[in-house]
Amino acid sequence: MFGGLKSSLHVRSAMKDYEKGDYAHAEEQVKRAMAANPGLPEGGLYLGILALKQGRIAEAKGLLEHAFKQEESPTAASALGAAFLLLGEHEAARKHFEAAIKAFPVLFDLRYHIGLSWLLQGERRKALAEFHAMARKEDAPLMERMKRLRGLSGCRR
Repeated sequence: MFGGLKSSLHVRSAMKDYEKGDYAHAEEQVKRAMAANPGLPEGGLYLGILALKQGRIAEAKGLLEHAFKQEESPTAASALGAAFLLLGEHEAARKHFEAAIKAFPVLFDLRYHIGLSWLLQGERRKALAEFHAMARKEDAPLMERMKRLRGLSGCRR
């Protein structure tokens, strides 16, 4: 009867810990929430993100793949994209970042990660195209990053 309430309290506590950067304690709270409410739909997603934040990338990938299969949310797609990027699986990373942007266009800044995945594969022109797409938003700090990236890429565009 009180499993949902107890679960909700643990999730709130986990969010506070996450915001403070205490990922280990946040993970404990999510596990408690899942014990109180085994049907907690976001539990696997939260655990995957927390594993990612703590550098357990392979574990995070597995958790996030499972969460993404349950619900193809933009959050799950972008987190899974980050795991793939960190594991050097650039094509899969791009696919998930693009799915997140398509589902929720406000996540346009994920184009940076798509560009980064191209750059890491040596596809400098494709990377710059992504970075330029971001820059069209006329974001001054972003324009500064663009200037620095031009130097990294060796491209003059």
